[in-house]
Amino acid sequence: MDNKLQDLLMIYMHFKNCVFEFDAIFQDDKEHQDILKMLPNFFADLKNLYFERFYMLIARLLDGYGKKNLTLYMLPAILKANGKDENQVRAKIDNLKIAFKNELHYRNKYLAHLDLDYITGKKTFGTTTEMKQIEYFLQEMLNIINETLCKLGQPEESGILLTPWNSISAKGLIEILKKENLRRKSSAS
Repeated sequence: MDNKLQDLLMIYMHFKNCVFEFDAIFQDDKEHQDILKMLPNFFADLKNLYFERFYMLIARLLDGYGKKNLTLYMLPAILKANGKDENQVRAKIDNLKIAFKNELHYRNKYLAHLDLDYITGKKTFGTTTEMKQIEYFLQEMLNIINETLCKLGQPEESGILLTPWNSISAKGLIEILKKENLRRKSSAS
């Protein structure tokens, strides 16, 4: 497997881990909501930092491909270099770029360059991104990587093709720990 493709798989797994962390911190249950209310400004800032990280990862992955840039656009280049049709993979990446144009715009005008009109509030971005959109991006990224691997002849039984993590998430782990804590408290009484 191409080293760049392995690196892209590692970026996917890192990104997915960031989403797990976010889910563990910003759960919807009452106990977590009470904790978040204890330090509202801190958790609001933390949430913004996570979303800025997500926007930066999405923007970097959708940037154009050059010999020194690791982006989704390297996948069509790898396919072409291996004599495979890259058009369908490129079209899917182009569609993903269109779907995330607002996040790319935010990265370009606010995170990367501090555009004066946006910083001073003369212009606004007008939309917000929800976690389901971040998860959608990750799923599409995984689908595109797997399609590329298949076109390169990687058999599914090799174990290299990735599937969405069905194992316990950080959120699930927190739930198990909560139950264990309650069990310990009740058995100590």
